[in-house]
Amino acid sequence: MSSETEIANKALSLINVKSINALSETSSKEAREINLIFYSVLDEILEEPTATWSFSTKTTSLAKLTDTPLYKWTYIYQLPTDMLRIIEIVDSNGYYIDKWERQGMTILCDTDSPIYLKYVYRPTNVVNLTPIFVECFAAKLAAKLANKLTSDKGAQDRSEILYEKTLKKSVLADANNSLDDYSLTYEEIA
Repeated sequence: MSSETEIANKALSLINVKSINALSETSSKEAREINLIFYSVLDEILEEPTATWSFSTKTTSLAKLTDTPLYKWTYIYQLPTDMLRIIEIVDSNGYYIDKWERQGMTILCDTDSPIYLKYVYRPTNVVNLTPIFVECFAAKLAAKLANKLTSDKGAQDRSEILYEKTLKKSVLADANNSLDDYSLTYEEIA
């Protein structure tokens, strides 16, 4: 379990930059740069289509709106405000709804309620991130920060390579948290 500052310091150490005491340090260029990108980089990784990120997955029923679509679809449903990415939508019998369209924060489809959404959301507390995901996140942060915080021309490339390796390991580890219709092997995500 890592804090925001611990994750930031892991990223800084990957590019050989001095650590920070807190992300809220206004006098630290490192802290200011990390603050600018911390949650957007987290969202970027969570939106990776190759993983469901069990630590950041929810299932909910969707509220049908009283409005009706102008054309093509029959029903409109409100998406959760914390949703980053849709994993699946199913009907009340558990069957996948394979024909739908996202428009903003709504889903349009021809299936009447209730329908259920499995989705990825941004965790409100980074201490819930898995250790291998933290390594992946730190590597991606390092890759994004390298050119701004160090003169080492190879730091960004090394961090990006590390990110790709830890992403694959993280996806594989996360896939083992569910017994679904399929399971991933390392070769499939390599």
